[in-house]
Amino acid sequence: MIETENVTDTAAVRASDELSVAVVNHVAALEGCDATELAYPLYESIDPDALDALFRAGSDGYLEFSYHGYEIRVTSDGSIDVRPAPVDADFDRDGSSR
Repeated sequence: MIETENVTDTAAVRASDELSVAVVNHVAALEGCDATELAYPLYESIDPDALDALFRAGSDGYLEFSYHGYEIRVTSDGSIDVRPAPVDADFDRDGSSR
């Protein structure tokens, strides 16, 4: 897991990967666990099907959302930027309420 708020970790999506799967796998790698071991599924933060479809039509741009204690930015060029979300007094780093 990235501990410094100023650090952004970037990954590229392979052409054979769905964007949603790539995001989950990248977060799991940062957490040092298997994707199936993450505290909650991606669909609790964003619709995975909509995420996968977003850039399929050749759209340009980016999308930002929060997932599992991280701020995620995915871009139409296939990059995934991940940085720790600011710590909120009402939520733990994994997104669960206190």
